Amino acid sequence: MIRQTPFPPAPPRGARRKRICNAPRLALGLLVTSAAVALPACGDLFGSRERVFGNIDFDHRDFHIPETATAGVPLRLVIWTMGGGCHEGGGTEVDVDGLSAVVTPYDYVRSGGGGDCPSLLAHFDHGTTVVFEEPGDAEIVLRYSTGGGSHNTSGRKASSVKVSPAR
Repeated sequence: MIRQTPFPPAPPRGARRKRICNAPRLALGLLVTSAAVALPACGDLFGSRERVFGNIDFDHRDFHIPETATAGVPLRLVIWTMGGGCHEGGGTEVDVDGLSAVVTPYDYVRSGGGGDCPSLLAHFDHGTTVVFEEPGDAEIVLRYSTGGGSHNTSGRKASSVKVSPAR
């Protein structure tokens, strides 16, 4: 009777081990590559993303615009938008013209498709800076979504800022 062990014999001391099979490593590499190629296409399963005005909750003070600034010094604006499970934060546009600035926070909302959105409330940071180069009475207009069915229904809130001369 010949007795066989389920394991191959050990190599002699100091000998280099030969890799018998690269299949697990190859399979992992193919899996990672396939996922990297396939995942971007999954966006179509859940619909498309639409860039919309960010929704601001004024009752909870999700924004802060200082009342004073110094010419030539960045003025920090605190702006938070909110949305549900189909929302994600987008960028913030700032347009300064002399002593007037328009600030628009944007978010993305998933639309169409078949994916369900998680039932959650999320907040997105849109903090930014504005620089007024000259002293005087400045105005910052904040554009935002008024909510409801259309996220692109724009609300406007104006804030006055007293800009003092640089020292």
